[in-house]
Amino acid sequence: MELLKTPSFPIENITPDVKKLAYAIKNTMYHNKGVGLAAVQIGTNINLIVIDPEPEKKNCTIMINPKIIWKSDTSNVDKEGCLSCPGILCHIPRANKIDIEYTDLDGEKIYKNNCTPWESRIILHEISHTNGELIIDYLGLLQQRLYFDKLRKIVKKTKRIAKK
Repeated sequence: MELLKTPSFPIENITPDVKKLAYAIKNTMYHNKGVGLAAVQIGTNINLIVIDPEPEKKNCTIMINPKIIWKSDTSNVDKEGCLSCPGILCHIPRANKIDIEYTDLDGEKIYKNNCTPWESRIILHEISHTNGELIIDYLGLLQQRLYFDKLRKIVKKTKRIAKK
């Protein structure tokens, strides 16, 4: 959990290892039926996210050092889940639309304007991970405690199953 709460480091060079990691993140996201995943979620604290608002089409976008350059003044509160916080949904306010700048795997600087509300929500969620933020940070203290109690039970049950 400590790594997930630590801001990610920018990527200076796009090496073969960075590309290999990007594809591993993509495959992990699809395997877990997610629509986004950050490198920090699989244990590597670098500023890389993968998103796919329509995973059934398998058309993901890999973003290196993503940066929000504009957010709409209007926002929307909606439920979000997270692969790092299994079994929990949080109501989180996010900007309806964003413009983003990032580098792709070929080293090209990309500017994406006017992202859809769904795409904006996914990107903002994943960028939160690169800033060391989790959806549980939006919960009150009592709700956080209940979540961690639930998580401890899941871990305990998993360990029992693994021993068999």
